[in-house]
Amino acid sequence: MQREYGWGWDYTYMMSALEDIHPVYCQTLRSTDQYSKEQVANILASIAPESRRKFDRTSLTRAIDKTVNASPVEDSDDVELDCFEAEPADEVLVIGGGPSTTRYRSALAQFISEKQPLVIECNPLDGELAERADQYLQAVLNWVRLERLLRAGGTSKPLVTGVSALPRLFGCQRRLIRQMPYRIAHEEFSVQREQLVLPDYDVGMFALGVAALSSPKRIYIAGFDGYDSEGGDDPSRVDLGGFWPMLSARSNSELISLTPSEWDVPTRSIFGYLK
Repeated sequence: MQREYGWGWDYTYMMSALEDIHPVYCQTLRSTDQYSKEQVANILASIAPESRRKFDRTSLTRAIDKTVNASPVEDSDDVELDCFEAEPADEVLVIGGGPSTTRYRSALAQFISEKQPLVIECNPLDGELAERADQYLQAVLNWVRLERLLRAGGTSKPLVTGVSALPRLFGCQRRLIRQMPYRIAHEEFSVQREQLVLPDYDVGMFALGVAALSSPKRIYIAGFDGYDSEGGDDPSRVDLGGFWPMLSARSNSELISLTPSEWDVPTRSIFGYLK
């Protein structure tokens, strides 16, 4: 019954009870599969008492910022990652994880082959699109996903991450992995070579900040689908609605979505760009 219906003991609800906190905080942290159990516990412990009875995105964002920028590993033998250095690019394609990335995968592959933008792919599932690009970056924001990737065999493509150091066990991967320092600040977004400031803890925002560092004339996005009719009221979802104006103001780049999106961003069919 637990496997089929999810009935019974659940770590999320256990933490809600132990911390005497609104369960949506825990659901939000666990639904993205980005945090370790230790990080979840530390984030929840950082939420102020007056914000515990009702879910508040701002309070959660502040608590995440206190936790995620701590070193992901405590071993003094950690290997510090070199800092990411952006190279100029006229056009950048940032690929998110929305369902449209799968639906339009063949078209995206053709678009990359023909236009050859700098491609930044968030948490890629395979290397299909990477093989089409002359310039390619993986974006992996957090340690949980990065460790999973490294334990599965590592990466053969350049990767930019918010993680600052690796255990020496994975030190051989250093040549392909670069850190991009960042911090979380509610309703703030800035792009500097030394640090990104993001309004929420989201790999898509992180990747778009990295894209802006290349000072492109145009940023294409794909897979940033927005809220659908079934999930639009889910408070655990990161709201990118206010992020797009901040991105446009800070990057001075034309922003175009190549796949359908519920967000208020200029959208053009990817097929109009294909030969």
